[in-house]
Amino acid sequence: MSSSSEVDESKKWPPMWLSFLSLILAWGSTFNFGFTMLITNPAQEAFVNFVRASNEQNEGYGFGLAVDTQWFFILAILFIGHIIGSLLLPIIARHGRKNSFMFAVVMEVLALIATIASFWLVNHLLFTIARILLGMGTAMAMGLSGITVLESSPTYCRGVASMVNGIFLQFALVVGAVLAMPIVLGNDANLVYLFVFQLCCNLIVLCIIPFLHDSPQFLAHSKEGDREKTERKVIASIMFYHGITEEQAVPLAKSLMETKQGAKAGIFTVFNDPFNRRGVGLGVLTTWGMAMSGITVINAFTLEILMTMGLDQGTAAIANSGTCLFSLAGIITSTFIVDRWDRRSLILRTFSALIVINIAIVILLSFAGYKNIYVSGCLIVAICLFNFVFSMGPGPLSMFIGGEIVTPDSRSAAAVYSNATMATSRFVTLLTYHSVAKWCSPAAYGIYFIPSMVITVYLLHKHLPESRGRNVTDLKAEFEMEKLIE
Repeated sequence: MSSSSEVDESKKWPPMWLSFLSLILAWGSTFNFGFTMLITNPAQEAFVNFVRASNEQNEGYGFGLAVDTQWFFILAILFIGHIIGSLLLPIIARHGRKNSFMFAVVMEVLALIATIASFWLVNHLLFTIARILLGMGTAMAMGLSGITVLESSPTYCRGVASMVNGIFLQFALVVGAVLAMPIVLGNDANLVYLFVFQLCCNLIVLCIIPFLHDSPQFLAHSKEGDREKTERKVIASIMFYHGITEEQAVPLAKSLMETKQGAKAGIFTVFNDPFNRRGVGLGVLTTWGMAMSGITVINAFTLEILMTMGLDQGTAAIANSGTCLFSLAGIITSTFIVDRWDRRSLILRTFSALIVINIAIVILLSFAGYKNIYVSGCLIVAICLFNFVFSMGPGPLSMFIGGEIVTPDSRSAAAVYSNATMATSRFVTLLTYHSVAKWCSPAAYGIYFIPSMVITVYLLHKHLPESRGRNVTDLKAEFEMEKLIE
């Protein structure tokens, strides 16, 4: 959505209340995702012990499977919840961005309460069910967070505002890596307190959300209430999030009201429009490339990989926490350049850099059997570089770039495909990688991720349009002109 011409568009930082909205939405969505995903890495031994204790206490709950096999299935099943949550997103989003986000956070809260209860009851089946529910709530919250920030932001700072999601994701990785260390909370006695901490974070978010405005774009397209009342809500929302006066907000509100749209595009009807078809496809491709870049394995198995290379558990846990700091450094760097560099250039360069880094990681992993401290050190450096580059480009950009290149009425449907692609890719990777790496070698990492990265870079280079500082109308006009030329 364009901002007023009277607003100084040389500014790049979001207004105060838009920043606050981005922060709260990220706290209730991507922070949860990053924290949930990361804590199972350093605390894996404690989680496996919990599953073993549950099997001993509840005969038949293991279905005759080895404890390690049960754990890796539980680890991956979070993303089954993500897939379900992604498919439910268009239905939930119809009830308002704010109300829908509150519903998603309530689901996260209930899932975390069930998780805490599973530790008290020593029941890994309840933990598994809670993990599916947590995945559903997190997927809906992440989708709604990205859409809401896009719809509430002036064009000049849309990228920076959207980057808050990425910042909180990387911040969650650091917090999770530290808190889940075996010497902190990632041990048999204190594992439950990781989820108590996560529950408290979500309860705070749930208390704040009701006092914020819904997105101006959703309000303008809402069919509820009379036009005058709706227009007042839109004006109030624009003033709140854009940090402008009523005089500046009125023409923006009228413009939104005049471009009122019909029914939201469904997950199938979104493909009727060639422009949206391309946008959804590119959003899916970017998300798939992000998920298949190697980040899933690095988030889930870094500690185990470093121990395979010869480090003891304590040293590997500290090194794992250190690598996560580079993720935070990467996303902070990206925040300063996302609205100054072209989106297309940034994502292509960072994806290409990740291909080179992944080749280096594969070479280093091939020396795992030598247990050499210098090789281990080089691998830690390579993972640090990977996290930094990933957090500069594919990580945060994949969360919102797909929403920038489809029409507003198609954003929920586009988010379904992007989130489902991410969840499916991560689920399959988590379910199969560990077994393949043991059967083949740790260097099997390259089989999974290098070909997918090459395909992603090629297709994005060929088809991805530049979206920085441009609205959907401009992008669509350019797309239609290209079609006429062809």
